[in-house]
Amino acid sequence: MDMSYLEGRSFYSHTTGVKNDNGDWEVTVNMSETLAYPNGTTRQEYLESTITDKDFDVAHKTAMKNVLQDLENLVYSRGFDSLIEALDYERNLEGTNDLEAKPDETAQSE
Repeated sequence: MDMSYLEGRSFYSHTTGVKNDNGDWEVTVNMSETLAYPNGTTRQEYLESTITDKDFDVAHKTAMKNVLQDLENLVYSRGFDSLIEALDYERNLEGTNDLEAKPDETAQSE
């Protein structure tokens, strides 16, 4: 995908952790890509993984590895340059062009 026409492109990673009543940590890692187009519109897609473990570091490490593995499998190993490009391809295979087609289900790890 030629992205030279874009006004901007960003990747963002966000991690949150919440300690449950039983002492386990529920850690969510979210990685998103945003494209900014010359007409002022933007488009964003994301990958996300949530892991629960007694140890925050173990949960964070596992969730981050899951997101990075999903990115590798979905994008880079298939020759794509962009998460958005890869998810568009996935949606075309599924027979939908709906940009709101449950990106959390097509791009999420558990």
